[in-house]
Amino acid sequence: YSLSVEMREQLEAQAKAEGIQIGAFMPRLDFDAAEINFLRRFPNLMWVNIEKKGTTVQIDVVERSDIAEEDKPHSAGNIYAAKDGVLTDILVHRGTAMVEVGDTVQKGQLLVAGLDSVGNPVAASAIVRARTWYEGYGESPITRREFIYTGRTHRQIFLAWGGKERLVLCGGSEAPFENYSSVRQEHQLVLWRKSVLPVEVIIIDSSEQEEQIEELGATVAREYALRSAEKAALAELPLDAEILDRRVDYLDDGSGEIERVKLTVEVLENIATFKEAS
Repeated sequence: YSLSVEMREQLEAQAKAEGIQIGAFMPRLDFDAAEINFLRRFPNLMWVNIEKKGTTVQIDVVERSDIAEEDKPHSAGNIYAAKDGVLTDILVHRGTAMVEVGDTVQKGQLLVAGLDSVGNPVAASAIVRARTWYEGYGESPITRREFIYTGRTHRQIFLAWGGKERLVLCGGSEAPFENYSSVRQEHQLVLWRKSVLPVEVIIIDSSEQEEQIEELGATVAREYALRSAEKAALAELPLDAEILDRRVDYLDDGSGEIERVKLTVEVLENIATFKEAS
C-alpha cells in the first residue's frame, strides 16, 4: 500500500522491535502478537497482516485514510458477509467476532457484532477475508458464420398513405441483394407552410452484406469459448481480489456444432460489509 517515507520508517522500526529483521529465527516470531502490537502502536492503521513468504516476511497494512469518507461508519452497527465463502482471515479492530477462521458463511450472515467487550454498542470494524468463487460461461460455434458489408448500397423511395406503401418513386419494390441490412426513414409530406397531407415519403437505404464461413474446428472453438468465459468471470471480480485457482469445465451438448465452457475462479477477498443497527 502507498505509504509516506516517514510512516514506512516507523513501521520498519516497529518490525525490528518485534524481532522481524534480517537473520531472525523464524519459528520464534509471533506474527499474531506482532499484528496486535502494530495496531496498538499506530492508531492510524485499520489492518495489519504479517506472513512468511519463503525466507522473507511480508507486512501489509491499510491506513484509515485509505477508506473513502462515505465508507467510514459512524453509527453503531454490525458487519455481515457480502457473499458466500470460507473464512481464511479475521482481523477485528472493533466489535465482537461471531465466526472463526475455517467457517463456511453465507451472504448476509453476521460476522462481527457491533458490541465491545462489555456489551456497549459500537460501529464494528474488521477485515474478514474468505475464499470465494465466481463463474463465467462462454460458447463458440465450430463453424463461424458472419456477414460483412460489400460497400454496395441501394435506395428506394415510396409514397405511402393509409398505412401502406402504394407508389414507388425510385429504386423498385425490392432491394437487389440477397443479404442486406436496411435503414428506414419516414417523412410527412407538407405542401405549404403547415399544410400537412395524409401522405408519407418513405426512404429505405439498403447495404449489401456477404456471408463468410470459417471452419474453426473444435480446438479453436474451445479457445474462443474459454476466452469468453474468462471475460465474464473476471468482470465480476473485485479489484482487490487475489486469484487462487481456476477450474475449466467443457460442456458437451452432443450437437457437435458449439463448444461450451464454464470457468470457475477461486479468489481470496474481503467479504466484510458494514450495516448500521436499526
